[in-house]
Amino acid sequence: MDLLSDRSEEELSNLTNGEKGIVSRWRLTGSSPLYHELTIPDKIEEIKEILIERFFTQSPFMFPETIRLSVKPILERSEFLSQESFISDFLRLAEKGKDDNQLKTELLGMLNQPLSNRMIRKYLTEKNEQELLQILEEAVDLGMDLLSGG
Repeated sequence: MDLLSDRSEEELSNLTNGEKGIVSRWRLTGSSPLYHELTIPDKIEEIKEILIERFFTQSPFMFPETIRLSVKPILERSEFLSQESFISDFLRLAEKGKDDNQLKTELLGMLNQPLSNRMIRKYLTEKNEQELLQILEEAVDLGMDLLSGG
C-alpha cells in the first residue's frame, strides 16, 4: 500500500498544469515476502479501493484502473528440490507437467472441457499450451506458499 501510494504521489507531482489526472494500471512483479498477503482473495480490490478513496477526489486525480499481480513467493525452489519431502515431490510433478506432452494434452482437455457447452463457450476461450504453462507456474507458486506454511 505504501509503495503504491508513494508512486501515485510521485506520478501526480510530475503532471503539468493542464493535466487533470492519471488513470493508472499497476503490475506488481517479482519475488516478495508479501506474496501470501497479496494473494488473499479480494486483497488487491481492497488496496485499489483505498487508493481510490485517497487519490480520486483530489485535484489532480489518480484513478487506479487495474492492479495486476505477477508476484512469486520468496522461497527458492532449488532448496526444496534438494530435499526429500512432500514439497519436493510436488515440484518434481509440476516440472514433469511442463515437459510431458501427454500430461499437457490431458490437462488442456480438462481445462477446455466446459467449452463443449455452447452457452459457456460464449464467455470463455479455449486455453492453449502457453496459458496452461502459466497456470501451472502460478499453481506451483501458490502450492509452495501453502505447503511451506507461508
